[in-house]
Amino acid sequence: MNNSDPRSSKNHQFIDVYRELNPYNPGYTYIDPFYQSRIDYIFVNQYFFDALVNSTVAETPSGEIGSDHLPVNAWFNMDWRSFDLRPPVSPHGLNGTVMNSTAFQLTWDANTESDLAYYLVYRNDTVISNQTQTVLNDTGLTPNLIYRYEITAVDTSGNEGVKSAPLMVNTSRGILTKPGAPILSITPGEGKLILNWTVPDNGGLPIEKVYILRGGRETGPFKLYATTTGNSFVDSSVYPQITYYYKIVVANFLGKSSESNIVSAAPLKVTTEPGEETTPTEGSSFVSFNPVYFIIPFAVIPLLARRYRKSK
Repeated sequence: MNNSDPRSSKNHQFIDVYRELNPYNPGYTYIDPFYQSRIDYIFVNQYFFDALVNSTVAETPSGEIGSDHLPVNAWFNMDWRSFDLRPPVSPHGLNGTVMNSTAFQLTWDANTESDLAYYLVYRNDTVISNQTQTVLNDTGLTPNLIYRYEITAVDTSGNEGVKSAPLMVNTSRGILTKPGAPILSITPGEGKLILNWTVPDNGGLPIEKVYILRGGRETGPFKLYATTTGNSFVDSSVYPQITYYYKIVVANFLGKSSESNIVSAAPLKVTTEPGEETTPTEGSSFVSFNPVYFIIPFAVIPLLARRYRKSK
């Protein structure tokens, strides 16, 4: 598949369809809360280069149910010499600057397709500009309100490409981002460990979920243990005098933060007052008994069986 490898085919030049059509999108096909990877591909040789139209990774519930991998899709136009169906690639490098409390300057990198016609600028899913320049001054905004900007490119055949990654802005705060790393602390309790954390920078958006990872040592591995939406967590599924290690990740609408610091502690033993006894509460299914064990020689078993039959 690698054309530079001396063992590769001398008759075929292969390309990765998804990467060719989506150069700035990761296209992860295996996703869990803390591991993302692109491990599924469609390749074509040089005879299909001009026939490529589109390629997607289906991030849909049906895709997740069918497999732990998401499917890769590709579309081909087998009559590309007659009409063009391939849209421009998604614009990238979207950025900007707050001009004042009611204005924002938006910028992005220029597309390089030879048949590029213009860009469409979306604000909150509504087109606000049709232009060839890569700079837009958006004025008349409301202070302290969140706006989402996306850009698409349109070619001379009228094909509109996929929207860029969104840029979210609050003119009273600036560009909104993923949260910063949270700060985690731990307090041991009797039969439990209490986690508390703060998020110095939420990126300008509310924290929507907190991922709690637990491990058996400081170097890991850490596995996703629980999720919450608050700023504390009590872990009661612990054993006394065993040290547990934790770190967390928080997420807002735009994505996950980097990992917090690692904390560790061992829960304290559960103690009782002198003379206090642990008794079952009313309605419980607690049963107290003293087991008695009997040892019967193997040779005695047939004799006992015969006596039992006679008594019957």
